[in-house]
Amino acid sequence: MARKEYTVEQRGVGKPDYSSNVTEIKRGETLVLFEPRPDERQKIFYVSHPLASPLAVGETVHLMDRETNLATPYTSPIGFLASQRERFFSFNGAIRFTLTVDTLEPVVLFPSADNLMGSYESIAAIDTKYWDPEASFGHTWDMTITNVDTIPLSGMAQVALIFTEIGSSVMTEKRVRCLKCGNIMTVPLKQTRIECSECGYDFVVPFFGKEII
Repeated sequence: MARKEYTVEQRGVGKPDYSSNVTEIKRGETLVLFEPRPDERQKIFYVSHPLASPLAVGETVHLMDRETNLATPYTSPIGFLASQRERFFSFNGAIRFTLTVDTLEPVVLFPSADNLMGSYESIAAIDTKYWDPEASFGHTWDMTITNVDTIPLSGMAQVALIFTEIGSSVMTEKRVRCLKCGNIMTVPLKQTRIECSECGYDFVVPFFGKEII
């Protein structure tokens, strides 16, 4: 049988090129995907227990508003839709996270012990647009962490809410709490360096831009 030879077009340099079929969303792209739009703003709630101040066995703590140091429950204002988009946990033991919004059944999660757990919600099940689409009412958000392990725990937790403005609510001031003495003060909206009017303690709070809500 006569031998036939064919010319095969060479592509690449020895490794298959599947770049056109990549569907995985990389971490950086995920962060951009969930970045607030111009008509949105984020609010961050957190709790931190360093090694020097661990969370006691059975103890429950409320997450705090990062911009004001005020503990939850937090009431989202009239004129804004609110949705829970991001969660992040990192503790060296077993914890229970509980999110309660208005009178809905609580959301209860048990992040993996001694692990880092983060999630981004592209479809937010906890979103006030599903029961108050006109943002006619304020809504109460409570977030807690409980130590369900047998030892004191160290670590931190963070939850991000995204607010979509559909009204004309504007604020020029905010209430902040001194972490040293607990005094609550009213200060200008964009002020980040605070001197406590009660004990004189100097501290800072972040300002994530736009209006504090």
